Amino acid sequence: MITEGVIPYLDNEQARELATDVRAQGSFQYWIVDYMSADVTRYLRRRRNRQMQNAPFKFNPGQDWHGFYEKLGWKCGEMRYLPEESLKLGRKPP
Repeated sequence: MITEGVIPYLDNEQARELATDVRAQGSFQYWIVDYMSADVTRYLRRRRNRQMQNAPFKFNPGQDWHGFYEKLGWKCGEMRYLPEESLKLGRKPP
């Protein structure tokens, strides 16, 4: 299942509920979600909150994104970073 671009707009409780619901579905073995470091999250919040007041980023698990999901039965199997993947594809990172 892919929820790229969804989780940042949910608050922590909504993200927790989604993770629990997805986990309860036996057919989902993999789940692709966004990951942002605390520094990137702070930067984007400041920038986006000015530009997109009606669509703020809400999800904020603090420093432990992995722990947030692990408590709900999910384990990170692979992590890819946007700038690295952009360069592999010959596209300039944003």
